[in-house]
This record gives sequence, structure tokens and C-alpha cells, in this order.
Amino acid sequence: MQFHIALAGSGPDLERFRGAMAQRDPAALVDRDPLGQHLRVSASLSSCELQDAARSVGWHLADDQIVPQASTCCGGCGG
Repeated sequence: MQFHIALAGSGPDLERFRGAMAQRDPAALVDRDPLGQHLRVSASLSSCELQDAARSVGWHLADDQIVPQASTCCGGCGG
């Protein structure tokens, strides 16, 4: 699943959040958009699991901060 997470202020420590995500999904990808307005997340997690990962690093994510993105999977890799 892919998500955009709207940032209010500076957001979390990105490396700590990546670590929390990797504990839940070792293949998770997390980066900050070029304008710094949101994080881009790609992981095999639900919104609730994403919020749990954020809480584990002291970051509270409101439901309305998490915006699921449409799938970009073409099926070509067989995944």
C-alpha cells in the first residue's frame, strides 16, 4: 500500500520512523517529498499499522494525515 502522510511542523525523526517501519515490513520505503510537505510511504501495512509504527517513535498521526494512494502496480513483476 502506498500512503502520503501530511506533515505538520517538522514531523518525526525520519531515520527512527524508517526503523520502526522496517521492523514491521523490512521492504518498507519511506521518504520525504521534495517540498517537505509530506512523507511518502510504501509498505505492506494498513493505516492502523502505520499509526502504530508512528506511535512507537513518539509521533501521533491523525487519521486525516494519512492519505492512501491509488495502486501503481502493473502486475509485471508478478507481485
